[in-house]
Amino acid sequence: MGPIEYLWLILAMFFAFVGVIRGFLKELGVTIVLVATLFALDRLIPLIEQFIRDGKLQFLGLKAIAPNQFEVSTNLLLMIVFQLILLAAVFVAYQGETLAFEGSGPKGFLGVMLGLMIGMANGYLVTGTLWWLLNHYRYPVSPAIVDPTKMTELARSIINNGLLPLDLLGGGTTSVDSFGLLSVILVILIILKVVR
Repeated sequence: MGPIEYLWLILAMFFAFVGVIRGFLKELGVTIVLVATLFALDRLIPLIEQFIRDGKLQFLGLKAIAPNQFEVSTNLLLMIVFQLILLAAVFVAYQGETLAFEGSGPKGFLGVMLGLMIGMANGYLVTGTLWWLLNHYRYPVSPAIVDPTKMTELARSIINNGLLPLDLLGGGTTSVDSFGLLSVILVILIILKVVR
């Protein structure tokens, strides 16, 4: 497998292509769903992890080894559950009843560029969050898929500088007290949807 940041970029570019085809008004509707989902994950992940640390979910086989470290099976299960929540939201946002903004988008080059930018932003939110979950749960999948020991300097720099969505826009799921920018972005998008 190649470097993870290349896969991340290729998948984000796929979303950009979809954004050009669908148009930026429909893509903004998807953005609302994605930001709401990331906000929910940003609130939910620390709560679930605290329940595990407190031993409240041991009946499910979820255990903590140390204060900020879980068993590999627990990491794998949490990563899969949260990734499935994100992917379900993506599926619903693209296939379900869309929250498309009213009106008609600009034609020509400007319309294409707006669709490209919003699609790329949606790609960043989806693929970046999938990567964030992989990293947060210490890559509990086979090294053939993602080997954290063979990460490039660019990938390490992206992670260490907090450039993945839940670190950059959310509270980094470190605590429930920090809301990050996701709540502000969500409110702005909803206001734009309602006002327009």
